[in-house]
Amino acid sequence: MALMRYLTFVLMLLSTSTAIASELLLGSDFAWEVPAGHGHHEVGDDGAIDVMLTLPPVDGAKDCWQRAGLKNQVRLEDWKTIAFSARSRDGQTHMITFYLSRRLAADDQASFYRRLEIGPEWRDFDLPLVRNTNTGFRFTKGSKNCDMELDRGGALLSWSAAANGNAALQFRNLRLTDGRTALSPAAQAMADAVRNHPKVQPYVFAVVLKPAAVPVAGMVIDLSPDSGETEHFAATELAAYLSKATGADFPIRRALPKDRAIRLRVVPAEPAEAFASECLDETAVTITGNSPRALLYAVYDFLEKAAGVRFLMPLSYGEIVPRNPDLRLPLFRDRSSPLMTYRCSHYCSHKNARDSARHLWDMADWAVKNRYNVELERIRDRAAIIPFYQRRGGCLWLMEHAGHNFHKLIPPRQYVADHPEYFCFDRATGQWRHERAQLCTTNPDLIRELGRLADEYFTRHPDQTYFPLFQEDGARLWCQCPACLALNPSGSNLMSASENNINLANQVCAEIRRTRPDRGVWTYAYQISRKPPVQVKPAPGVRIMYCYSSDGDPRRAPWESASFEEITRWSELTGGNVVIYSYHYLNPRYAYNDEDALVAMFRMLNLAGIQGSNQECSETWGGIDGYLMYLGARLAWNPWVDEEALKKDYFSSLYGAAAPDLQRAHDLLWQGLCNPANQRRFGFGRYPALPAPELQRLQDLLAAGSLAVQDDSRAAQAVNAWTRFLDFVRDWSSALDVADSYYRAPTEPGYQKAKAAVAALTQTMNDLTADRILSLYTLRMSDHFNNSLDNAWRLEEARLRLEAEYDRIQTLTLWKFAPDPQAEGETAGWHKPDFDDAPWKDIEAGGFWEDQGFPGLDGAGWYRLRIVLPADTRGIGIHFAGADERAWVYLDGDLIGGQHEGDPGALWQQPFTVMLP
Repeated sequence: MALMRYLTFVLMLLSTSTAIASELLLGSDFAWEVPAGHGHHEVGDDGAIDVMLTLPPVDGAKDCWQRAGLKNQVRLEDWKTIAFSARSRDGQTHMITFYLSRRLAADDQASFYRRLEIGPEWRDFDLPLVRNTNTGFRFTKGSKNCDMELDRGGALLSWSAAANGNAALQFRNLRLTDGRTALSPAAQAMADAVRNHPKVQPYVFAVVLKPAAVPVAGMVIDLSPDSGETEHFAATELAAYLSKATGADFPIRRALPKDRAIRLRVVPAEPAEAFASECLDETAVTITGNSPRALLYAVYDFLEKAAGVRFLMPLSYGEIVPRNPDLRLPLFRDRSSPLMTYRCSHYCSHKNARDSARHLWDMADWAVKNRYNVELERIRDRAAIIPFYQRRGGCLWLMEHAGHNFHKLIPPRQYVADHPEYFCFDRATGQWRHERAQLCTTNPDLIRELGRLADEYFTRHPDQTYFPLFQEDGARLWCQCPACLALNPSGSNLMSASENNINLANQVCAEIRRTRPDRGVWTYAYQISRKPPVQVKPAPGVRIMYCYSSDGDPRRAPWESASFEEITRWSELTGGNVVIYSYHYLNPRYAYNDEDALVAMFRMLNLAGIQGSNQECSETWGGIDGYLMYLGARLAWNPWVDEEALKKDYFSSLYGAAAPDLQRAHDLLWQGLCNPANQRRFGFGRYPALPAPELQRLQDLLAAGSLAVQDDSRAAQAVNAWTRFLDFVRDWSSALDVADSYYRAPTEPGYQKAKAAVAALTQTMNDLTADRILSLYTLRMSDHFNNSLDNAWRLEEARLRLEAEYDRIQTLTLWKFAPDPQAEGETAGWHKPDFDDAPWKDIEAGGFWEDQGFPGLDGAGWYRLRIVLPADTRGIGIHFAGADERAWVYLDGDLIGGQHEGDPGALWQQPFTVMLP
């Protein structure tokens, strides 16, 4: 005899994403009802879908368009984009999440999603079939060790969509296309302008009148009587490096009429950081700066051009001073001026590495020598850092609470009780909230309070020009009060909140300028505030920090990415008052931009009138990252430096006779890291692993390089650092290959082998991190890799136990689901058999609820399922392979088990089984 039973599962979420996998474990006969099928449309063999598709409104709906079954197999190999036209039929703008799933092989299936806003006017959409953050699709889930790259092709299994709330939408001309999207006229014009722009040769004087005309030895360094601290420091630096290069002494004093002299002068003028130098006869060299800091820059520039000094790395082998007792100067004229006024090395250092405190000062000194003009991050000793920069002509000081700071400025614990309206209004609940949400962007009392805080800020920091007002990270929900929504042309800020963010910045800036007319506000263009606003334009005094992305492909030119039109428009709106936040990594852990893309980005920024660069970098001085950090400094000063000549000089200076081999190794590693075919799955991430032939080629090149510099101790140290970095690349690749094999066919020997490979990798990373060859950020991957392996084996062990203990296993896939953000479901009887769950939406087990029509949902969610069970339920259990944090399971209204005791940070990855009574 079979009985209809009601199974209810409530999940209390304590983190951001939720995925469950549930199985019904049976020891005897079993039958269960399959929910009614959903409507679908068909895709023809040619991939064309030309029918009219309408999504009718559903009362209280979250999913407007469920799953589309595909009658005939359509493969994606020949297609570049999925395109359609769409509009809303209800006069509203809706955020729509599109999903597609594809299969490369029987055991390789993956799903992807893309969010769009659809408004009442017809609009054409062209979605590239690639996985990236901005213009393509994001990976959401897949089979074990699936290929996560959408542009691999494969069979299109389904195409579906979900709307955020009730939606009436209309689609037409839905199709797959093989055309490559052409550059817009503006993007093409930018690409042509960059290609045709003249380049500047590095490390040479602009005008040489007569080569090798003036011997340097015997010169004095002349200072004017009113010279300040920075002029004296610049003179000391010049004397020290010239002495090291030539072996001669260079006295610092007032020059006598008979002296041959190098004269250092500050001649105040604009731009403040510009400098010039000249030598027009054999008696004098004049070096001038428009400010004390510019004079110091001029000295370092002179040393690079006149004596071949190079400041390549803040390490003993990274500063090069060629020995030349007969050093002679040409007769020359030269001048230089920065093309960006804000140049910051956003430096993420090894706080716990050997000699880390001393090394921070080396890094700060290296940054100044390479013309970064912003205070180096991480040095906390204000009593020491202030005189450090004063000697060097000062700097632009970092802001207090730079970064995501809405809730640092307005702490919820301090304000939410008396002023909940300062925070975010959630239209779905009708409540003000601060968790995972931004501030209200229109509340006049909040704006006055921020103005008061800004006044206190400028009193504490009179050197600052901008008040930092930066949105919270990872919080999609922006205030949906009527005033905030009214700022948006679409009436919605779920996909773009730029109008709201800029309105808040404008209003706070106006409040500041009532008493401080020369001050302003600095805010992000980040995540859903990246797109330039349409109606609310930035006021004078509002600076933008734009976070640049190459759309997930480190090789992508900037005019081929979504960032191009956004950056150029922000520049138009602000008169160039934009700082671009870029990522200078290309290593197995992080692959953001290769050197070609980085060069193209800086040149595009210059032509777009962008004023600042904030470069995130870290302590990976082995491999490619060290060059990218040096390159970023040079490009921020002048992006038109000839990159091929700069690179050749870098390798010849750093590696000496090994330069040809090391440059080939650099390029080989660069290409291998950027090759999508080298990607391997590790847990839920994908990382490059170099194949054995490429590793062997790298080893051969480095061995040849080591042999070439065996008599050059400094260059040998540089080559050795690269060689040791290759040990990391080899162990990393080995660990990923072993893990890849394990994920495809889990066995206990495979698990132990993968753990051993990660242990070997961890030891290598520890050794290299201590010597700053590798970043501490990469070392942190050790715990992530181990946890991924442990979780996978835990699930496999649970599956093996199930197969051994149960006669039959049935997966329960489609449930009824409702969010419960206020945790009121139990009081309302959502767990009882007679509760009417008809309005609830269908949701699949094993998928994130954010990707199934509930974006941004945090808190509790209820799952209900009607199943048919035998009268005797002994030996039957419900197995949950994963439930994010705490869970309670009810059968016919009775609590029968779950997981709700223990560490919330670990519970989400603990499989558990609840036996039926």
